[in-house]
Amino acid sequence: MSDRPGLLKCINATCRDAARMMSEQEVRKLTWPERFGLSMHLLICATCRKYRRSVLALRALMRQAASGGALGSSEKLPAESRQRIGQKLNGP
Repeated sequence: MSDRPGLLKCINATCRDAARMMSEQEVRKLTWPERFGLSMHLLICATCRKYRRSVLALRALMRQAASGGALGSSEKLPAESRQRIGQKLNGP
C-alpha cells in the first residue's frame, strides 16, 4: 500500500506535526492519513486539544472581524469588569 509510510508518520505525529496540520487545515484539505493521525494525536494529547480550541477561536474572531462584526464602540465592557481589571493590574 503506497500510503503506508505516510500513514505511519501521521499516526506517530508529534505535537509539532499536529500544530502544523492544524494550521494547514485552513489552506488545504488534509489527506486522510493526516486527518486520521491528527485525530489520533488529539485523542491522547490534552495540550494539543487546548491549542486546537485556541486556533478555532482565533479563526472565528478573524472571520468575524473580516465580516465587519468585530467589537465596535457600541459594545463596551461593563463598569464592574473594568474596575476589577484595573484592580488586578494595579496590584493589591
